[in-house]
Amino acid sequence: DYMFGLLNRVAGRIIVPSSNFRDPYGQIEYAKSGLRKCGGKEITLKTKDSYKIDAMVIKSNIFQRLFGKFRYLNPFRNRKILIYVPGNAERYEHYGENLGFIKKMQLLGHDVLLFNYRGVSKSGGRFPTSYGIVNDLNAAIDYAKDKLKFKEENITVLGRSLCGAVAIKALKARGDNK
Repeated sequence: DYMFGLLNRVAGRIIVPSSNFRDPYGQIEYAKSGLRKCGGKEITLKTKDSYKIDAMVIKSNIFQRLFGKFRYLNPFRNRKILIYVPGNAERYEHYGENLGFIKKMQLLGHDVLLFNYRGVSKSGGRFPTSYGIVNDLNAAIDYAKDKLKFKEENITVLGRSLCGAVAIKALKARGDNK
């Protein structure tokens, strides 16, 4: 608890917003096109404090291709999803430039939900804070459970860098122990 209290006091100063810069060379759109080629679909998450969060869901179709109409033979019938929380000053579009991570998750049968926390890219808000990122992650988890129909035990959260601690804080607050 001491660590999270310290994180709360300091995170607003550490997390650098990278949102409000323009994309004059079209790099973000180019990266998004790579994610779309992997089956990515852009969505908007709505947080409990009424912010709109830019996100993308990339579904794994490996078992559809392998088993076709005999999907019941699939030993991994229970669908799994990885929710990725980007690191400091990072966008989910960065993974469009290097699709290796996404393709590995798809080969393992995992869907992937990527999102830009508040204040980054098209997401609402001005500055990301640990409190805001916790709410954004909760919106992503709720979307995976309610809209995509994933069981709680099949949801994995991966936080990169500073957002790894924020992800732990969010899961602790939810009471999720997996």
